Amino acid sequence: MKKLKFVVFLMCVNLFSIFAAEPLKFNLEPSDKKPFGITIGYISKQETGYVWGNVFRYSLFGGDKGFTPAFQFGFTYVPEFRYGIGIQTGAYVEIASEKPGRGRYLDINLSFPIRAQYRYEIIKDLSVLLYTGPSFDFGVYGASKIENENYGENWYTPNEYSSYDGFNLLWGVGAGVQYKNAQVRLGGEFGLLGDGYERYYLSKPIQLSLSYLF
Repeated sequence: MKKLKFVVFLMCVNLFSIFAAEPLKFNLEPSDKKPFGITIGYISKQETGYVWGNVFRYSLFGGDKGFTPAFQFGFTYVPEFRYGIGIQTGAYVEIASEKPGRGRYLDINLSFPIRAQYRYEIIKDLSVLLYTGPSFDFGVYGASKIENENYGENWYTPNEYSSYDGFNLLWGVGAGVQYKNAQVRLGGEFGLLGDGYERYYLSKPIQLSLSYLF
């Protein structure tokens, strides 16, 4: 037992001498601050309902998948201040499309996130990041194409076929990796404004994006 204690003591002395000679250096100030970026991404959109204590999840237009796929593109702006802390914002166009049954539906909205971000540089040019904050969505266009045996195919744009026509507020959270000019983010956003007395919310449980920063 005494020999074991002596070995442990020697190991601790050796570790202390190593750290004393070359102390750990935490990079609190990441390099390569590139605030501007062009972004493309994939989003899954979903209606989440809370009715009488039960949770229901639907696609935007009643499809069988339980979610509606959407394509995203836009402009990213991430100014950083000190110690990797910054703001993640931008302007994005989101195009969702679904074809349940004989109908085909299209929904387009603009999204403006304003999130807090923390980026830590592990080694030079390689960083990890965390972010969270609100997103403000505005529906701009909704359309449907209905196949009718008597009247053929008709395009029309009533408001009820736009998923959330008007304003919607969501809260997002996620993480990412940045290597030089390329940044990959994975997260989700969850609705804060209910639609109707049954409390249906628009959510984006999956958001995967790729940005080129400059």
